[in-house]
Amino acid sequence: VALALESPPPAVSWHPCSAMLGLSSSSASRQNPRLSNRLPPSPDIVHHSLRFVKIDTFTKNNSEKIAFLIFLWYTPFRYACFWVYYGGMRLTKKRQNQKTTDFGRRGLMIGSAVLLCACCIVSGLLLVRGKDGAAAPSKLVYPDQPLPQYRFHLRWIESDREVAVSEEIAFTLNETEELDRLCLRCHASAYLSLATSPVATDDLIQTAYPDGFDEAALILEGCWVNDRLTEAHIDSAQPELLWLRASISPEESTNVLLRFRLKLPTCASLFGYSTDALRLVQVFPVLARRDTDAWDTGVLMPYASPQGMEASDVQITTDFPDAWQVIAGACRGTYDVSVLAMPVNTASVSGRAGHIRIDAFSAGAGRAQQLLMAAQRILPIYERHYGHLPWDEVRIVALSIPDTGCSFPGLILINDELADSQVEHELAYWLAGQWFGSVMYIDEVQDAWLVHAARQWARLRYIQDAYGAEEEQYYRRLWTALPMQENLHAAVTPGMSADAFPDLATYRSVMDGRAAAMLYAVDLMLDGRLDAFLSHLVAYYSFQRVGRAEFISQAQQLYAIDCSPLLTDWLDTLMTTESS
Repeated sequence: VALALESPPPAVSWHPCSAMLGLSSSSASRQNPRLSNRLPPSPDIVHHSLRFVKIDTFTKNNSEKIAFLIFLWYTPFRYACFWVYYGGMRLTKKRQNQKTTDFGRRGLMIGSAVLLCACCIVSGLLLVRGKDGAAAPSKLVYPDQPLPQYRFHLRWIESDREVAVSEEIAFTLNETEELDRLCLRCHASAYLSLATSPVATDDLIQTAYPDGFDEAALILEGCWVNDRLTEAHIDSAQPELLWLRASISPEESTNVLLRFRLKLPTCASLFGYSTDALRLVQVFPVLARRDTDAWDTGVLMPYASPQGMEASDVQITTDFPDAWQVIAGACRGTYDVSVLAMPVNTASVSGRAGHIRIDAFSAGAGRAQQLLMAAQRILPIYERHYGHLPWDEVRIVALSIPDTGCSFPGLILINDELADSQVEHELAYWLAGQWFGSVMYIDEVQDAWLVHAARQWARLRYIQDAYGAEEEQYYRRLWTALPMQENLHAAVTPGMSADAFPDLATYRSVMDGRAAAMLYAVDLMLDGRLDAFLSHLVAYYSFQRVGRAEFISQAQQLYAIDCSPLLTDWLDTLMTTESS
Protein backbone atom coordinates (compact mmCIF):
# COMPACT_ATOMS: atom_id res chain seq x y z
CA VAL A 1 0.00 0.00 0.00
CA ALA A 2 2.83 2.38 0.88
CA LEU A 3 4.42 1.85 -2.51
CA ALA A 4 1.22 2.40 -4.48
CA LEU A 5 -0.18 5.47 -2.72
CA GLU A 6 1.33 8.92 -2.50
CA SER A 7 2.74 9.94 0.84
CA PRO A 8 0.91 12.86 2.50
CA PRO A 9 2.49 16.32 2.33
CA PRO A 10 4.69 17.41 5.24
CA ALA A 11 2.83 18.90 8.15
CA VAL A 12 2.96 22.69 8.24
CA SER A 13 1.74 25.35 10.62
CA TRP A 14 -0.48 28.30 9.82
CA HIS A 15 1.60 31.13 11.27
CA PRO A 16 4.08 32.77 10.95
CA CYS A 17 4.85 32.90 7.24
CA SER A 18 7.99 30.78 7.35
CA ALA A 19 6.30 28.14 9.47
CA MET A 20 3.21 28.19 7.25
CA LEU A 21 5.39 27.45 4.25
CA GLY A 22 6.83 24.41 6.01
CA LEU A 23 10.37 25.74 6.25
CA SER A 24 13.04 24.71 8.72
CA SER A 25 15.77 26.97 10.04
CA SER A 26 18.43 24.62 8.70
CA SER A 27 17.29 24.99 5.09
CA ALA A 28 17.87 28.74 5.15
CA SER A 29 21.58 28.39 5.80
CA ARG A 30 22.29 25.71 3.18
CA GLN A 31 23.97 26.65 -0.04
CA ASN A 32 22.13 26.27 -3.31
CA PRO A 33 22.74 22.65 -4.42
CA ARG A 34 23.50 21.92 -8.04
CA LEU A 35 20.79 19.45 -8.77
CA SER A 36 22.21 18.69 -12.20
CA ASN A 37 25.01 16.80 -10.49
CA ARG A 38 22.66 14.67 -8.39
CA LEU A 39 20.15 13.17 -10.78
CA PRO A 40 17.55 10.58 -9.79
CA PRO A 41 17.94 7.00 -11.01
CA SER A 42 17.28 6.32 -14.66
CA PRO A 43 13.67 5.15 -15.26
CA ASP A 44 15.03 2.10 -17.06
CA ILE A 45 17.01 0.79 -14.06
CA VAL A 46 15.12 -1.67 -11.86
CA HIS A 47 16.26 -1.74 -8.23
CA HIS A 48 15.94 -5.23 -6.80
CA SER A 49 16.42 -4.26 -3.17
CA LEU A 50 12.84 -4.16 -1.91
CA ARG A 51 13.81 -2.31 1.25
CA PHE A 52 14.90 0.82 -0.62
CA VAL A 53 12.85 0.73 -3.79
CA LYS A 54 10.37 3.47 -4.64
CA ILE A 55 8.00 2.39 -7.34
CA ASP A 56 7.63 5.76 -9.09
CA THR A 57 11.39 6.19 -9.66
CA PHE A 58 11.56 3.48 -12.28
CA THR A 59 8.05 2.60 -13.47
CA LYS A 60 6.76 4.41 -16.54
CA ASN A 61 3.08 3.52 -16.61
CA ASN A 62 0.38 1.69 -14.71
CA SER A 63 0.98 -1.64 -16.46
CA GLU A 64 4.55 -1.72 -15.14
CA LYS A 65 3.33 -0.69 -11.68
CA ILE A 66 0.75 -3.47 -11.64
CA ALA A 67 3.38 -5.99 -12.72
CA PHE A 68 5.71 -4.84 -9.99
CA LEU A 69 2.98 -4.90 -7.33
CA ILE A 70 2.03 -8.42 -8.39
CA PHE A 71 5.69 -9.35 -7.94
CA LEU A 72 5.68 -7.82 -4.44
CA TRP A 73 2.49 -9.59 -3.41
CA TYR A 74 2.97 -12.89 -5.16
CA THR A 75 6.65 -13.67 -4.54
CA PRO A 76 6.43 -14.20 -0.74
CA PHE A 77 3.37 -16.40 -1.19
CA ARG A 78 5.08 -18.33 -3.97
CA TYR A 79 7.94 -19.22 -1.65
CA ALA A 80 5.47 -20.04 1.12
CA CYS A 81 3.62 -22.37 -1.25
CA PHE A 82 6.91 -24.01 -2.20
CA TRP A 83 7.78 -24.78 1.40
CA VAL A 84 4.26 -26.02 2.11
CA TYR A 85 4.46 -28.24 -0.96
CA TYR A 86 7.95 -29.44 0.00
CA GLY A 87 6.75 -30.27 3.50
CA GLY A 88 3.71 -32.04 2.06
CA MET A 89 5.91 -34.13 -0.22
CA ARG A 90 8.10 -35.19 2.68
CA LEU A 91 5.03 -36.13 4.66
CA THR A 92 3.38 -38.05 1.82
CA LYS A 93 6.63 -39.86 0.99
CA LYS A 94 6.71 -41.17 4.50
CA ARG A 95 3.14 -42.37 4.15
CA GLN A 96 3.74 -43.77 0.63
CA ASN A 97 0.40 -42.37 -0.49
CA GLN A 98 0.67 -41.33 -4.15
CA LYS A 99 -2.99 -40.37 -4.37
CA THR A 100 -2.61 -37.88 -1.55
CA THR A 101 0.49 -36.49 -3.24
CA ASP A 102 -1.33 -35.82 -6.52
CA PHE A 103 -4.25 -34.28 -4.69
CA GLY A 104 -1.95 -31.98 -2.72
CA ARG A 105 -0.09 -30.93 -5.87
CA ARG A 106 -3.32 -30.01 -7.66
CA GLY A 107 -4.58 -28.18 -4.61
CA LEU A 108 -1.44 -26.08 -4.36
CA MET A 109 -1.54 -25.22 -8.09
CA ILE A 110 -5.17 -24.12 -7.86
CA GLY A 111 -4.46 -22.15 -4.71
CA SER A 112 -1.49 -20.40 -6.33
CA ALA A 113 -3.61 -19.45 -9.36
CA VAL A 114 -6.36 -18.04 -7.15
CA LEU A 115 -3.76 -16.12 -5.15
CA LEU A 116 -2.25 -14.68 -8.34
CA CYS A 117 -5.70 -13.45 -9.50
CA ALA A 118 -6.30 -11.88 -6.10
CA CYS A 119 -2.93 -10.11 -6.29
CA CYS A 120 -3.84 -8.71 -9.73
CA ILE A 121 -7.19 -7.39 -8.50
CA VAL A 122 -5.82 -5.82 -5.32
CA SER A 123 -2.86 -4.24 -7.14
CA GLY A 124 -5.15 -2.78 -9.80
CA LEU A 125 -7.48 -1.32 -7.19
CA LEU A 126 -4.57 0.26 -5.35
CA LEU A 127 -3.44 2.02 -8.52
CA VAL A 128 -6.88 3.06 -9.71
CA ARG A 129 -7.75 4.65 -6.40
CA GLY A 130 -5.60 7.57 -5.34
CA LYS A 131 -5.35 9.74 -2.32
CA ASP A 132 -8.64 10.43 -0.51
CA GLY A 133 -10.37 7.92 -2.77
CA ALA A 134 -9.97 10.10 -5.86
CA ALA A 135 -9.46 8.45 -9.22
CA ALA A 136 -5.93 8.50 -10.55
CA PRO A 137 -5.30 10.98 -13.40
CA SER A 138 -6.21 9.60 -16.83
CA LYS A 139 -5.52 10.78 -20.37
CA LEU A 140 -6.94 14.23 -20.97
CA VAL A 141 -9.16 14.31 -24.06
CA TYR A 142 -9.91 16.85 -26.75
CA PRO A 143 -13.31 18.57 -26.91
CA ASP A 144 -15.95 16.46 -28.63
CA GLN A 145 -17.76 19.45 -30.19
CA PRO A 146 -16.73 20.89 -33.59
CA LEU A 147 -13.92 23.45 -33.26
CA PRO A 148 -13.00 26.38 -35.51
CA GLN A 149 -10.65 25.29 -38.29
CA TYR A 150 -7.52 27.19 -39.35
CA ARG A 151 -5.39 26.37 -42.38
CA PHE A 152 -2.14 28.19 -43.06
CA HIS A 153 0.26 28.02 -45.96
CA LEU A 154 3.57 29.79 -45.33
CA ARG A 155 6.15 30.68 -48.00
CA TRP A 156 9.50 32.17 -47.06
CA ILE A 157 10.83 34.94 -49.33
CA GLU A 158 14.51 35.10 -48.47
CA SER A 159 15.37 38.16 -50.56
CA ASP A 160 12.78 40.37 -48.83
CA ARG A 161 12.92 38.62 -45.43
CA GLU A 162 9.17 38.13 -45.64
CA VAL A 163 6.69 35.33 -45.11
CA ALA A 164 3.80 35.17 -47.58
CA VAL A 165 0.75 33.74 -45.81
CA SER A 166 -2.52 32.31 -47.07
CA GLU A 167 -4.91 31.75 -44.17
CA GLU A 168 -8.37 30.17 -44.13
CA ILE A 169 -10.74 30.19 -41.15
CA ALA A 170 -13.93 28.12 -40.95
CA PHE A 171 -16.28 28.54 -37.98
CA THR A 172 -19.93 28.68 -36.93
CA LEU A 173 -21.38 31.62 -35.03
CA ASN A 174 -22.99 30.13 -31.91
CA GLU A 175 -24.88 33.23 -30.85
CA THR A 176 -28.42 34.52 -31.05
CA GLU A 177 -27.74 37.90 -32.69
CA GLU A 178 -26.22 38.86 -36.02
CA LEU A 179 -22.70 40.28 -36.19
CA ASP A 180 -21.75 43.18 -38.47
CA ARG A 181 -17.98 42.77 -38.12
CA LEU A 182 -15.29 40.33 -37.07
CA CYS A 183 -12.40 41.05 -34.72
CA LEU A 184 -9.09 39.28 -35.32
CA ARG A 185 -6.10 39.47 -33.02
CA CYS A 186 -3.00 40.09 -35.12
CA HIS A 187 -0.12 40.49 -32.71
CA ALA A 188 2.38 40.95 -35.53
CA SER A 189 1.00 44.43 -36.24
CA ALA A 190 1.95 45.55 -32.72
CA TYR A 191 5.62 45.29 -33.77
CA LEU A 192 5.18 47.94 -36.47
CA SER A 193 6.39 50.83 -34.33
CA LEU A 194 8.57 51.51 -31.30
CA ALA A 195 5.59 52.94 -29.39
CA THR A 196 3.46 49.80 -29.70
CA SER A 197 6.00 46.96 -29.72
CA PRO A 198 5.36 44.78 -26.64
CA VAL A 199 9.08 44.18 -26.10
CA ALA A 200 10.23 47.78 -26.52
CA THR A 201 9.91 48.50 -22.79
CA ASP A 202 12.86 49.89 -20.83
CA ASP A 203 13.72 46.53 -19.22
CA LEU A 204 13.37 44.39 -22.36
CA ILE A 205 14.42 46.46 -25.36
CA GLN A 206 18.14 45.74 -25.07
CA THR A 207 17.51 42.00 -25.07
CA ALA A 208 14.82 42.02 -27.75
CA TYR A 209 16.52 44.53 -30.07
CA PRO A 210 20.28 44.13 -29.47
CA ASP A 211 21.08 46.05 -32.69
CA GLY A 212 18.46 48.75 -32.14
CA PHE A 213 14.77 48.87 -32.96
CA ASP A 214 13.76 47.39 -36.30
CA GLU A 215 10.29 47.87 -37.74
CA ALA A 216 8.10 45.01 -38.90
CA ALA A 217 5.55 45.27 -41.68
CA LEU A 218 2.13 43.73 -42.32
CA ILE A 219 1.01 43.97 -45.94
CA LEU A 220 -2.64 42.95 -46.43
CA GLU A 221 -3.29 41.72 -49.97
CA GLY A 222 -6.96 40.84 -49.58
CA CYS A 223 -9.67 39.65 -47.19
CA TRP A 224 -12.72 37.60 -48.17
CA VAL A 225 -15.70 36.54 -46.02
CA ASN A 226 -17.86 33.82 -47.56
CA ASP A 227 -16.17 34.43 -50.94
CA ARG A 228 -16.89 38.17 -50.87
CA LEU A 229 -14.11 40.73 -50.80
CA THR A 230 -14.48 42.73 -47.61
CA GLU A 231 -13.08 45.85 -46.01
CA ALA A 232 -10.36 45.38 -43.39
CA HIS A 233 -8.47 47.85 -41.22
CA ILE A 234 -6.06 47.83 -38.30
CA ASP A 235 -7.27 49.53 -35.11
CA SER A 236 -5.38 52.79 -34.76
CA ALA A 237 -5.62 52.83 -30.96
CA GLN A 238 -4.78 49.14 -30.53
CA PRO A 239 -2.82 47.97 -33.57
CA GLU A 240 -2.90 44.28 -32.64
CA LEU A 241 -6.61 44.23 -33.56
CA LEU A 242 -7.74 43.69 -37.15
CA TRP A 243 -11.38 44.42 -37.97
CA LEU A 244 -13.26 42.90 -40.92
CA ARG A 245 -16.57 44.24 -42.20
CA ALA A 246 -19.01 41.31 -42.49
CA SER A 247 -22.65 40.38 -41.93
CA ILE A 248 -22.90 37.01 -40.19
CA SER A 249 -26.16 35.40 -39.06
CA PRO A 250 -26.55 33.15 -35.99
CA GLU A 251 -25.65 29.48 -36.58
CA GLU A 252 -24.23 30.41 -39.97
CA SER A 253 -21.13 28.59 -41.19
CA THR A 254 -18.58 31.22 -42.13
CA ASN A 255 -15.37 31.05 -44.12
CA VAL A 256 -12.70 33.73 -44.00
CA LEU A 257 -9.74 33.95 -46.39
CA LEU A 258 -6.78 36.24 -45.70
CA ARG A 259 -3.74 36.83 -47.85
CA PHE A 260 -0.91 38.93 -46.49
CA ARG A 261 2.85 39.22 -46.08
CA LEU A 262 4.82 39.63 -42.89
CA LYS A 263 8.17 41.39 -42.94
CA LEU A 264 10.17 40.06 -40.01
CA PRO A 265 12.06 42.58 -37.86
CA THR A 266 15.49 41.83 -36.41
CA CYS A 267 14.11 40.93 -33.00
CA ALA A 268 14.93 38.23 -30.42
CA SER A 269 11.37 37.75 -29.23
CA LEU A 270 8.31 35.81 -30.40
CA PHE A 271 8.21 37.61 -33.75
CA GLY A 272 11.38 38.34 -35.61
CA TYR A 273 14.38 37.26 -37.61
CA SER A 274 17.70 36.14 -36.16
CA THR A 275 20.55 33.99 -37.37
CA ASP A 276 19.34 31.05 -35.26
CA ALA A 277 15.60 31.14 -36.05
CA LEU A 278 12.63 32.66 -37.83
CA ARG A 279 10.13 33.38 -35.06
CA LEU A 280 6.43 33.30 -35.90
CA VAL A 281 4.85 32.66 -32.51
CA GLN A 282 1.44 34.17 -31.70
CA VAL A 283 1.62 36.58 -34.64
CA PHE A 284 -0.91 35.31 -37.21
CA PRO A 285 -4.42 36.82 -37.34
CA VAL A 286 -6.89 34.68 -35.36
CA LEU A 287 -10.49 35.28 -34.30
CA ALA A 288 -10.64 37.00 -30.94
CA ARG A 289 -12.60 35.30 -28.19
CA ARG A 290 -16.21 36.23 -27.62
CA ASP A 291 -16.76 37.11 -23.97
CA THR A 292 -20.39 37.76 -22.93
CA ASP A 293 -21.38 38.70 -26.49
CA ALA A 294 -18.44 41.07 -26.90
CA TRP A 295 -15.00 40.71 -28.45
CA ASP A 296 -12.10 40.17 -26.07
CA THR A 297 -9.79 43.08 -26.89
CA GLY A 298 -7.31 42.72 -24.02
CA VAL A 299 -4.05 44.62 -24.27
CA LEU A 300 -0.99 42.74 -25.55
CA MET A 301 1.72 42.50 -22.89
CA PRO A 302 5.39 41.49 -23.28
CA TYR A 303 5.14 38.80 -20.59
CA ALA A 304 1.40 38.07 -20.42
CA SER A 305 -0.57 37.68 -23.63
CA PRO A 306 -4.37 37.57 -23.71
CA GLN A 307 -5.90 34.48 -25.26
CA GLY A 308 -5.51 34.66 -29.00
CA MET A 309 -8.47 32.48 -29.96
CA GLU A 310 -10.85 29.81 -28.82
CA ALA A 311 -9.58 26.24 -28.82
CA SER A 312 -9.19 25.41 -32.50
CA ASP A 313 -7.76 22.85 -34.89
CA VAL A 314 -4.87 24.11 -37.01
CA GLN A 315 -3.26 22.79 -40.17
CA ILE A 316 0.05 24.27 -41.34
CA THR A 317 1.86 23.69 -44.64
CA THR A 318 5.11 25.42 -45.57
CA ASP A 319 7.27 26.21 -48.56
CA PHE A 320 10.70 26.93 -47.10
CA PRO A 321 14.15 26.40 -48.64
CA ASP A 322 15.98 23.23 -47.73
CA ALA A 323 18.29 25.22 -45.47
CA TRP A 324 15.48 25.62 -42.93
CA GLN A 325 13.61 23.09 -40.80
CA VAL A 326 10.13 24.08 -39.62
CA ILE A 327 9.01 23.44 -36.03
CA ALA A 328 5.38 23.89 -34.99
CA GLY A 329 3.47 23.46 -31.74
CA ALA A 330 0.37 21.37 -31.17
CA CYS A 331 -2.19 21.75 -33.94
CA ARG A 332 -5.32 20.25 -32.35
CA GLY A 333 -7.37 22.03 -29.71
CA THR A 334 -4.75 24.79 -29.52
CA TYR A 335 -5.09 28.41 -28.41
CA ASP A 336 -2.00 29.60 -30.28
CA VAL A 337 -0.42 29.25 -33.70
CA SER A 338 3.28 28.79 -33.06
CA VAL A 339 5.82 28.26 -35.84
CA LEU A 340 9.61 28.41 -35.81
CA ALA A 341 12.08 27.82 -38.63
CA MET A 342 15.65 26.93 -37.72
CA PRO A 343 18.75 26.14 -39.79
CA VAL A 344 19.02 22.47 -40.65
CA ASN A 345 22.41 22.28 -38.91
CA THR A 346 20.80 23.12 -35.56
CA ALA A 347 21.60 20.37 -33.06
CA SER A 348 18.56 18.21 -32.30
CA VAL A 349 17.92 15.06 -30.29
CA SER A 350 14.78 12.98 -29.84
CA GLY A 351 13.51 10.61 -27.18
CA ARG A 352 10.36 9.46 -25.44
CA ALA A 353 8.73 9.82 -22.06
CA GLY A 354 5.90 7.30 -22.08
CA HIS A 355 3.56 8.14 -24.96
CA ILE A 356 5.18 11.56 -25.56
CA ARG A 357 7.85 12.05 -28.19
CA ILE A 358 10.28 14.79 -27.16
CA ASP A 359 12.32 16.77 -29.69
CA ALA A 360 14.94 19.17 -28.31
CA PHE A 361 16.72 21.79 -30.43
CA SER A 362 19.67 24.00 -29.58
CA ALA A 363 22.72 25.59 -31.14
CA GLY A 364 24.84 23.17 -29.12
CA ALA A 365 24.39 19.40 -28.94
CA GLY A 366 25.15 19.37 -25.20
CA ARG A 367 22.30 21.73 -24.32
CA ALA A 368 19.88 19.83 -26.56
CA GLN A 369 20.77 16.57 -24.80
CA GLN A 370 20.41 18.24 -21.40
CA LEU A 371 16.92 19.50 -22.29
CA LEU A 372 15.87 16.06 -23.51
CA MET A 373 17.08 14.24 -20.39
CA ALA A 374 15.44 16.78 -18.09
CA ALA A 375 12.13 16.54 -19.97
CA GLN A 376 12.25 12.73 -19.73
CA ARG A 377 12.41 13.07 -15.95
CA ILE A 378 9.84 15.84 -15.61
CA LEU A 379 6.98 14.79 -17.90
CA PRO A 380 6.24 11.36 -16.31
CA ILE A 381 5.94 12.98 -12.87
CA TYR A 382 3.61 15.69 -14.16
CA GLU A 383 1.46 13.17 -16.02
CA ARG A 384 1.16 11.09 -12.86
CA HIS A 385 -0.02 14.13 -10.92
CA TYR A 386 -2.15 16.00 -13.47
CA GLY A 387 -3.13 13.55 -16.20
CA HIS A 388 -1.72 12.39 -19.53
CA LEU A 389 -1.34 15.11 -22.14
CA PRO A 390 -3.71 14.81 -25.10
CA TRP A 391 -0.93 15.51 -27.61
CA ASP A 392 1.84 12.99 -28.18
CA GLU A 393 4.68 15.35 -29.06
CA VAL A 394 6.43 18.16 -27.20
CA ARG A 395 9.16 20.25 -28.80
CA ILE A 396 11.69 22.17 -26.74
CA VAL A 397 13.74 24.91 -28.40
CA ALA A 398 16.61 26.88 -26.84
CA LEU A 399 16.62 30.44 -28.17
CA SER A 400 17.60 33.93 -27.15
CA ILE A 401 14.40 35.42 -25.65
CA PRO A 402 13.72 38.17 -23.09
CA ASP A 403 12.27 35.85 -20.41
CA THR A 404 13.61 32.56 -19.04
CA GLY A 405 11.14 30.69 -21.23
CA CYS A 406 7.68 30.51 -22.80
CA SER A 407 5.06 27.76 -22.94
CA PHE A 408 2.67 27.06 -25.79
CA PRO A 409 0.65 23.92 -26.58
CA GLY A 410 3.22 21.31 -27.59
CA LEU A 411 6.06 23.86 -27.75
CA ILE A 412 8.47 25.15 -25.09
CA LEU A 413 10.96 27.98 -25.64
CA ILE A 414 13.90 28.13 -23.22
CA ASN A 415 16.40 30.95 -22.92
CA ASP A 416 19.67 29.64 -24.33
CA GLU A 417 21.72 31.81 -21.96
CA LEU A 418 20.59 29.95 -18.82
CA ALA A 419 23.33 28.37 -16.73
CA ASP A 420 23.43 24.57 -16.70
CA SER A 421 22.23 24.53 -13.09
CA GLN A 422 19.13 26.57 -14.06
CA VAL A 423 17.97 24.57 -17.06
CA GLU A 424 16.15 21.78 -15.24
CA HIS A 425 14.32 24.14 -12.88
CA GLU A 426 13.19 26.51 -15.63
CA LEU A 427 12.18 23.66 -17.91
CA ALA A 428 10.10 22.16 -15.09
CA TYR A 429 8.37 25.52 -14.66
CA TRP A 430 7.54 26.00 -18.33
CA LEU A 431 6.60 22.36 -18.95
CA ALA A 432 3.96 22.78 -16.21
CA GLY A 433 2.38 25.28 -18.60
CA GLN A 434 1.32 22.35 -20.79
CA TRP A 435 -1.32 21.64 -18.13
CA PHE A 436 -1.78 25.10 -16.59
CA GLY A 437 -2.28 27.34 -19.59
CA SER A 438 -2.51 24.94 -22.54
CA VAL A 439 -4.86 22.06 -21.60
CA MET A 440 -6.63 24.22 -19.04
CA TYR A 441 -6.63 27.76 -20.35
CA ILE A 442 -6.00 30.56 -17.86
CA ASP A 443 -6.07 34.21 -18.91
CA GLU A 444 -2.49 35.41 -18.41
CA VAL A 445 -3.65 39.02 -18.08
CA GLN A 446 -6.68 38.86 -15.80
CA ASP A 447 -5.80 35.69 -13.85
CA ALA A 448 -2.01 35.74 -14.02
CA TRP A 449 -1.79 34.68 -10.36
CA LEU A 450 -3.31 31.28 -11.12
CA VAL A 451 -1.07 30.64 -14.15
CA HIS A 452 2.19 31.28 -12.31
CA ALA A 453 1.18 29.95 -8.91
CA ALA A 454 0.08 26.61 -10.37
CA ARG A 455 3.28 26.28 -12.40
CA GLN A 456 5.41 27.10 -9.38
CA TRP A 457 3.50 24.58 -7.28
CA ALA A 458 3.97 21.88 -9.95
CA ARG A 459 7.69 22.62 -10.19
CA LEU A 460 8.08 22.18 -6.43
CA ARG A 461 6.12 18.92 -6.60
CA TYR A 462 8.57 17.70 -9.23
CA ILE A 463 11.57 18.57 -7.05
CA GLN A 464 10.00 16.77 -4.10
CA ASP A 465 9.28 13.64 -6.13
CA ALA A 466 12.64 13.60 -7.90
CA TYR A 467 15.00 14.77 -5.16
CA GLY A 468 13.16 14.49 -1.86
CA ALA A 469 11.41 16.68 0.71
CA GLU A 470 14.60 18.40 1.86
CA GLU A 471 15.32 19.83 -1.59
CA GLU A 472 11.69 20.84 -2.04
CA GLN A 473 11.79 22.68 1.28
CA TYR A 474 14.93 24.56 0.28
CA TYR A 475 13.50 25.75 -3.02
CA ARG A 476 10.13 26.50 -1.47
CA ARG A 477 11.88 28.97 0.77
CA LEU A 478 13.93 30.39 -2.10
CA TRP A 479 11.00 30.81 -4.50
CA THR A 480 8.01 31.55 -2.23
CA ALA A 481 9.12 32.64 1.26
CA LEU A 482 11.89 35.06 0.32
CA PRO A 483 9.74 36.99 -2.20
CA MET A 484 7.26 37.56 0.64
CA GLN A 485 9.98 39.57 2.40
CA GLU A 486 10.84 41.82 -0.53
CA ASN A 487 10.04 45.51 -0.21
CA LEU A 488 8.50 46.23 -3.58
CA HIS A 489 8.54 49.81 -4.79
CA ALA A 490 5.09 49.54 -6.30
CA ALA A 491 1.59 49.16 -4.90
CA VAL A 492 0.71 45.84 -6.51
CA THR A 493 -1.04 42.66 -5.46
CA PRO A 494 -1.08 39.17 -7.02
CA GLY A 495 -4.73 39.62 -8.00
CA MET A 496 -4.06 42.61 -10.25
CA SER A 497 -4.09 42.25 -14.01
CA ALA A 498 -0.71 41.91 -15.68
CA ASP A 499 -0.85 45.37 -17.25
CA ALA A 500 -0.74 46.94 -13.76
CA PHE A 501 2.87 45.87 -13.15
CA PRO A 502 5.68 48.31 -13.91
CA ASP A 503 8.30 45.78 -15.03
CA LEU A 504 9.00 42.10 -15.55
CA ALA A 505 11.04 41.69 -12.34
CA THR A 506 8.19 42.92 -10.12
CA TYR A 507 5.68 40.84 -12.05
CA ARG A 508 7.64 37.60 -11.66
CA SER A 509 8.41 38.22 -7.99
CA VAL A 510 4.76 38.75 -7.12
CA MET A 511 3.28 36.05 -9.36
CA ASP A 512 5.87 33.30 -8.94
CA GLY A 513 6.54 34.07 -5.28
CA ARG A 514 3.61 35.57 -3.42
CA ALA A 515 0.86 33.96 -5.49
CA ALA A 516 2.55 30.57 -5.17
CA ALA A 517 2.88 31.04 -1.41
CA MET A 518 -0.88 31.55 -1.31
CA LEU A 519 -1.40 28.06 -2.73
CA TYR A 520 0.33 26.62 0.35
CA ALA A 521 -2.26 28.41 2.47
CA VAL A 522 -5.00 26.91 0.28
CA ASP A 523 -3.34 23.51 0.68
CA LEU A 524 -3.64 23.85 4.46
CA MET A 525 -7.30 24.78 4.13
CA LEU A 526 -7.88 21.70 1.94
CA ASP A 527 -6.04 19.41 4.40
CA GLY A 528 -3.17 18.73 2.01
CA ARG A 529 -5.39 18.00 -1.00
CA LEU A 530 -4.39 20.89 -3.26
CA ASP A 531 -2.49 18.68 -5.71
CA ALA A 532 -5.53 16.44 -6.16
CA PHE A 533 -7.67 19.57 -6.52
CA LEU A 534 -5.45 20.99 -9.29
CA SER A 535 -5.57 17.62 -11.06
CA HIS A 536 -9.37 17.77 -10.89
CA LEU A 537 -9.42 21.29 -12.33
CA VAL A 538 -7.27 20.27 -15.29
CA ALA A 539 -9.51 17.29 -16.07
CA TYR A 540 -12.80 19.11 -15.45
CA TYR A 541 -11.90 22.25 -17.43
CA SER A 542 -9.87 20.70 -20.25
CA PHE A 543 -9.83 23.15 -23.17
CA GLN A 544 -11.94 25.62 -21.23
CA ARG A 545 -11.20 28.91 -19.54
CA VAL A 546 -10.58 28.90 -15.78
CA GLY A 547 -10.28 31.82 -13.39
CA ARG A 548 -10.87 32.74 -9.78
CA ALA A 549 -14.62 32.08 -9.90
CA GLU A 550 -14.13 28.50 -11.15
CA PHE A 551 -11.35 27.89 -8.61
CA ILE A 552 -13.62 28.94 -5.73
CA SER A 553 -16.73 27.12 -6.98
CA GLN A 554 -14.93 23.81 -7.48
CA ALA A 555 -13.37 23.96 -4.01
CA GLN A 556 -16.86 24.55 -2.62
CA GLN A 557 -18.39 21.67 -4.57
CA LEU A 558 -15.64 19.13 -3.91
CA TYR A 559 -14.72 19.87 -0.30
CA ALA A 560 -17.55 22.14 0.95
CA ILE A 561 -14.89 24.77 1.71
CA ASP A 562 -15.27 28.45 0.90
CA CYS A 563 -11.79 29.71 0.06
CA SER A 564 -12.95 33.08 -1.31
CA PRO A 565 -12.04 35.04 1.89
CA LEU A 566 -8.54 33.57 1.80
CA LEU A 567 -8.10 34.41 -1.89
CA THR A 568 -9.40 37.92 -1.33
CA ASP A 569 -6.96 38.43 1.54
CA TRP A 570 -3.98 37.17 -0.47
CA LEU A 571 -4.83 38.46 -3.95
CA ASP A 572 -6.51 41.82 -3.36
CA THR A 573 -4.83 43.24 -0.27
CA LEU A 574 -1.85 45.53 -0.79
CA MET A 575 1.30 43.91 0.58
CA THR A 576 3.53 46.97 0.40
CA THR A 577 3.30 50.71 0.53
CA GLU A 578 5.02 53.18 -1.72
CA SER A 579 8.62 53.40 -0.58
CA SER A 580 10.27 56.76 -0.11
